[in-house]
Amino acid sequence: MSAVYDAKFYEDQSNDSLVAAEIVLGLLFEHGRPASVVDVGCGVGTWARTALQLAVPEVFGIDGDYVDRNALLVPEVNFLPCDLAVPGVAELALARLGRRYDLAISMEVAEHLPHHRAPGFVAELCSLSDVVLFSAAIPFQGGTAHVNEQWPEFWATYFRDEGFACCDLLRPLLWTMPAVKWWYAQNTLLFVRSDSPAFGRFPEAAMVHDGGLARVHPAAWLSSIMNRWHPYRSAAREEESRDLEAVVAAWVAGAPAPPALAAVARAEAAPADALDVFPHTRMTNMVPEQLLAEAAAEGAALRTDLAARDAHAALLAEEAVTRQASFDAALARLQAERASLEAEAQAAEERQAAALRESLAEARSRIAEAERQAGEAASEAQALRARLAELEPRLASGDAARLQVEALHASTSWRATAPLRALGRLLGR
Repeated sequence: MSAVYDAKFYEDQSNDSLVAAEIVLGLLFEHGRPASVVDVGCGVGTWARTALQLAVPEVFGIDGDYVDRNALLVPEVNFLPCDLAVPGVAELALARLGRRYDLAISMEVAEHLPHHRAPGFVAELCSLSDVVLFSAAIPFQGGTAHVNEQWPEFWATYFRDEGFACCDLLRPLLWTMPAVKWWYAQNTLLFVRSDSPAFGRFPEAAMVHDGGLARVHPAAWLSSIMNRWHPYRSAAREEESRDLEAVVAAWVAGAPAPPALAAVARAEAAPADALDVFPHTRMTNMVPEQLLAEAAAEGAALRTDLAARDAHAALLAEEAVTRQASFDAALARLQAERASLEAEAQAAEERQAAALRESLAEARSRIAEAERQAGEAASEAQALRARLAELEPRLASGDAARLQVEALHASTSWRATAPLRALGRLLGR
């Protein structure tokens, strides 16, 4: 919550809150000055500080622990940290004082709490004091983290069930005071326990038992019409009208509690991330001029981006043309090289085929020559075999004569006549 209710949040509303507190409490104290005051949802303590300045002896402010103690407008001893979104506010405040307060204040706080917290929060305010000064934002009022904006009849019904009457004493007095911001003039009501001594201090004419309470200040209407646009309003158009009628009817009829709201029922049935449901339909708003300025800026940015994209596209187109020309030239070169390679390959194939044909013819010629030579060799072999056949008888006869000669040479007479043969050959020469 410290990110929501930061220093800027309190700085923006502190001055307006101080002015309103001085005027409103001044008017209220004319009907009896309280001895003790508790401000539930005090922020940095603007209303508590004003109460101290108006000489209220005992004053305490209650709000979340996220409130910066250095920014407090009251002494820290007058501040009680407490999470208002959970029960326990009254117990803490009563324990601090030791008794009930003369006045409980809660200004523009209830709309910041979850919807389911509404009856319990009102009950705790009523347990703190017989007099409760109360204001809460109406639907579509706008503000920081307004998660439960409701018509005043919604809250008044819960107060009535606790035995409190609604006293519309202050709004007619504040309505035309420019110094008081319109949300205080529009929303500030007083609730007084009907059976308490305090009830008699306020005029009966200001008590509203069943009359209408919803008011829209002209400044609020102008602020909404002139400054805000609710993007999800169409989704809530029918349910908002039905809920207003139902809340007012319950208040007028004296019902013990407000009716179940159509807006809340639709939100509970919707997905958790839905935005066109309560409370977003009421709290989400935009400034038309800002939207137009943002749209114009976005349009200018888009036009600039489009111009840049067009320039880039033109550059890409030029590059594409250049690349296409380069590609076409490269393709032509590749096609020429391919044709040349194909021609060379074809010529090489033809040369290789001619060489192969020549080699084949030469081989065939050699084969024919070899076959011829083989035929001649076969013929010669056949002639040699015939000649051998003819010579075989003569060889056999020659072998017999050789054996005879060898026998003669081996004989004694041959050896004895050897010198005579030698002398005869010598004389013959």
